[in-house]
Amino acid sequence: MASRTRQITEKLRDLVAVDFTAKESGIDMQNTVQIGATIEPPYVPFACVSFAQAASEYGQSLGRYRITNTFEIYAFVGGADVEERTVNAMDLVEDMVEALCADRQIGLSSIVDDIKCAFLAEDGDRYGIEGIGIGYIEIQVYSQSDTGI
Repeated sequence: MASRTRQITEKLRDLVAVDFTAKESGIDMQNTVQIGATIEPPYVPFACVSFAQAASEYGQSLGRYRITNTFEIYAFVGGADVEERTVNAMDLVEDMVEALCADRQIGLSSIVDDIKCAFLAEDGDRYGIEGIGIGYIEIQVYSQSDTGI
């Protein structure tokens, strides 16, 4: 069986690699989401899911740990100008957060207790990625274990 972190990463990818054409963004993200970070997208729309860190602390009982896994999603979209790119990125990350939070155990109730998301949207021109809107989601996934992993 895959590691806990890998299972969560794959599930996050699957939750955002869907057709949002009936949602606010109107963007189809099927077959456009990869695991692993990239500096510049190979095409738009495109997204990547990456694992940032895991932090454990003592749980409520001896021998149990509470783990916070942090993941990041970068979503890249096009647009004619700064405003359109920023708004497109904003709409897409909101659609993605809605999909992620629809089930706060993300369909992995045996290993995930809860998730929490924070997000932003900006124009890529600020970072030297011209003509692309960038949406960013930080996802904190909470779980418990006997091993601290």
